[in-house]
Formats: sequence, structure tokens, C-alpha cells
Amino acid sequence: MQQRIYALFIYRFGRWVYYEARGGVLLLPLKICYILANKLFVELLLGMFIPANCTIGPGLYINNFLGLVINPNVIIGDNCSIGHGVIIGTAADGTARAPVIGNNVYIGSRAIVIGPITVGDNVRIGANAVVNRDVPADVTVAGVPAKIVREHGN
Repeated sequence: MQQRIYALFIYRFGRWVYYEARGGVLLLPLKICYILANKLFVELLLGMFIPANCTIGPGLYINNFLGLVINPNVIIGDNCSIGHGVIIGTAADGTARAPVIGNNVYIGSRAIVIGPITVGDNVRIGANAVVNRDVPADVTVAGVPAKIVREHGN
């Protein structure tokens, strides 16, 4: 359980170093610290890829740390939950645009969310689903490719 918390701490530390820390003599050592912690601990030991340049809102919960891959261009909203083995990234067609994921989204284990798509707020993505099209808010999607299987009432 603590491993995922450490991984998120290292991600937040990297965000701070690259985007908020002011210049000075400590900036280079801080960047080196982040790079080493990220490469050695998060990527090699935990098998996760969470680069500092992706955008993740507060309240992210990682269910299991194995195999999580997040593209640097991804935007994830507040209070999201991600299962193990999830891949969130760009499509194979070479487009650099990555998914934008809304608030309160649950992504089931081994789901794949790819391409320049938007996933609305309060969405549930089933395990092993492949999401490659926009998903409206307040629905559950599942399957390959993912289709709406349930609409949530207000």
C-alpha cells in the first residue's frame, strides 16, 4: 500500500521541481534527486511510469502499483481511481494528443485508454476495456472497444 503513496509523492515532487521551484543552486540537485527516485524506485522497483509532465489532480488512488503506464501528455482530474495494469496514452497513429480524464473517474484493472479523447466526469471504465472514443459523463463503459453499458441517474 505504501508503495503507491511513495510513487505519487515522487510524482508530486517532480511536478514541483519542474514547474514550481524557483531557480537557484539547489534546482539541479533537486532534479537529479527526482530523476533517480523516479527511475530507480517508481519505474524499476514498482513497474510504474508516471512522468512529472502529465497532469494529475488531487485525490488520485492507485489500486495496485504494477504495470501502470501514463503518457506525459495525459490530464487526469480530481479524485480518480486507477486499477493495476492500466495504460493511458496516445494512439499508435503518431498523434501526440493524449486522453483528458474528468473528475471522479474509476478505471478498472488492465483497461486501456488511448488517443485524443475525453472521458467525462463520474465515469466507470470496466476491467480490460479499450476506450478509444469520447465517453460522456455519468456512464459506465466496458468491452473492446468500450461501449456504454449503463447510464447513472442523477
